[in-house]
Amino acid sequence: MSAMKIQLGYIMIGIIGLFFIGYLVYSNVYQKKINKRLKRNESMTHISMVSAENVGKTLMLVGTIIIFILIMAKLSIIDSNIKTTNNNLLSRINRLERQVEILLSEVEEGNSILNEFELRFNSINTEDNTVETKITCIPKTVTENTSISVRIGEDTIALTRDDDVYTAVKNLPLFDSSCGQISVIVKDGGVKSTEKVSDDYDAFYETCLTYLGGSFGVHKQKFDGEYFSIKFSYGTGSVSGHCGRSGMSDNKLIFMIDNKVVETIDVSDGRVDTEKRYKADSDSSIKIIAEGVDEYGYRHRREIYNHNLQNGDAYMTDIYVPDAHIPQKREPNTIIDENGNILAK
Repeated sequence: MSAMKIQLGYIMIGIIGLFFIGYLVYSNVYQKKINKRLKRNESMTHISMVSAENVGKTLMLVGTIIIFILIMAKLSIIDSNIKTTNNNLLSRINRLERQVEILLSEVEEGNSILNEFELRFNSINTEDNTVETKITCIPKTVTENTSISVRIGEDTIALTRDDDVYTAVKNLPLFDSSCGQISVIVKDGGVKSTEKVSDDYDAFYETCLTYLGGSFGVHKQKFDGEYFSIKFSYGTGSVSGHCGRSGMSDNKLIFMIDNKVVETIDVSDGRVDTEKRYKADSDSSIKIIAEGVDEYGYRHRREIYNHNLQNGDAYMTDIYVPDAHIPQKREPNTIIDENGNILAK
């Protein structure tokens, strides 16, 4: 780039010199022609002056055009350099942003007061709807005076120390949504530190109980003004929870029109392909509910189809979710106990 600038400088100097030489030639010739005006006739003098003037003007015009072209070339080079500089700056800014994100992540991790925290769900008590849970916590720094407690929802649990490991076993509410807020409290002498360790779920049942899964698909549906008909297929399925291993039983589909049950279909074989026809009004709401019972006797329900005939809209869902242990990626089941009480919704 430096060599190119030097070459351009030389060319510019040459062109400017050419421009002035042309101007001097024009001036000298013009002056000589004036001096000879007295010795020549008027017509010859006029012709010579015009010729000299044309030569000078031509040289000036050519020089001006060349200078303009060089200036435009120089501007193009400057524009290219600016774009290159901007791209380099943007690239550096992006690298700096990534480095800052990494540093912040490292700082956040480095500021944690814990090396390890775990909740291990063991068994479920259906009489009081609790889950036996083992809590394990290992802090980064331990002294003789270090004590640890865990706040789960509204309950604060003191942990027992064994060497540098702190543990406790506690029956925790299965359906209490406040249990999703978990914090660890570390006390060392007069110093108290608190760290939030989880808000991944609203209640423990979402990860402890088997999740009602399956697949549902509509092949044809129609309303003729008096009857609503639908052709569909449904396959049962489930996703095991931390405390559930045997899947679902007593699987069925419940058809509802205007929130009234019109038919219940047994799906104990695991799959059904059928076509149904029901009398309905032009403003009726059609719903299909999937239902199953887990190994603890809790009845799970999911709405898998909702069609409002008046509005013409239909809602359908494939209710199987492979990553069902992550509550943000699934819709929770409605849970009902054996007495018909709704425990979670």
